[in-house]
Amino acid sequence: MMNKDTYGTHDTQMRETQKTNPITDALHNIKDQAVAAVSNITGTTTTSWSQGGQPFPNARGTMMGKANYDNQMAKDDAMKLRRAMKGLGTDKATIVDITGHRTFDQRQMIIRAYINIDGNEIRDLIHDLKVEVGGDLERLVVPLYMMPGEFDAFLMDKAMRGIGKDVELLNEVLCTRTNKQIQDMKSAWTAKIDSRQKLIDRVSDETKKFFGTTHYHNLCMKLLEANRPTGSADEKLVRADAEELNRLLLEHSNIPNIESKFVQIFTERSWAHIRALVGIFQTVSKKWTLDGAICHEFGESSNTVKALRVLMEFCTDPYDFWAKRLRDALKGIGTDDSKLIRIIVSRCEIDLCNIIQVFGQRYGEGKNLKNWIEQDTTGFYCQLLLFICGFND
Repeated sequence: MMNKDTYGTHDTQMRETQKTNPITDALHNIKDQAVAAVSNITGTTTTSWSQGGQPFPNARGTMMGKANYDNQMAKDDAMKLRRAMKGLGTDKATIVDITGHRTFDQRQMIIRAYINIDGNEIRDLIHDLKVEVGGDLERLVVPLYMMPGEFDAFLMDKAMRGIGKDVELLNEVLCTRTNKQIQDMKSAWTAKIDSRQKLIDRVSDETKKFFGTTHYHNLCMKLLEANRPTGSADEKLVRADAEELNRLLLEHSNIPNIESKFVQIFTERSWAHIRALVGIFQTVSKKWTLDGAICHEFGESSNTVKALRVLMEFCTDPYDFWAKRLRDALKGIGTDDSKLIRIIVSRCEIDLCNIIQVFGQRYGEGKNLKNWIEQDTTGFYCQLLLFICGFND
């Protein structure tokens, strides 16, 4: 089924998670990694920080699920959901309780059991949820029952729909998904969004139309190929890239070549490589940080810079990357529920435990994520958010 770099998690991982409190012990090593990340940004290299890809080995999701879950339990849950949506009114409490306490794999078992819950009549659980629930609660519930990549395909469609493009959303999806997630997203696009035009062709058309055949267009195309190398960084290759970028910057003889080199490195190297490059570049350059060099070449407001910065921040410290975006969704007048939902849904079975820890340490302003959710949301929508985040008391 789904592996740890998608929305789902293996049953064995779920059982291991149940042995401990996921919020308390999610980040045994986060302090050392966070210090290393900051050191990298300021120019101090840390060898251990350059090892491996993502998610990190200590990544922990929050969806614990139900122990020893079997087909009969799935059928029982399916029956409860059918009763909750049958007749006048909707029992949202039951929907929230079941949805918030099952893993992806378990929810897929419920979907299969639900198909024939009325005997010969075929029923679609997602369709029924869309009809019966509504509002922010529906927008939170439905993605949790979607197949791998389907929610991402929906987000890509949303980012490209209408007048103007949501570059922030486009970058968030394209720059933070694994090769497997991107492949799942492309398959889901064809199956659920548009069977006539492939996702890569749609993105090509839209980015050309609004931005021209630019470095940003090329960057999006390369990311959608889903061929990024995985694994640890090669220190010699990292240093070679840093030295070549610095040489091109100092020569300043052919700006297109410099910009193309940045795009090439950020799309053709592993996330571990980029993370290591952030740390080593300043020691090689003496003049620029990697972020400063990118802004110097592309201009701080360009779409290419925005995408490269997402890649840098995500590769350097993914937990901080998402925690900061949770803060942005919750802080200020009104709540950005779309951003809140997509972060919670997309990370809940990958590394949301770690993100919650960092949020409390750096962005909570003396409060934890539970406090923020309770302050900014209400009703069953609030309750389900809390369940998904592991706040069950």
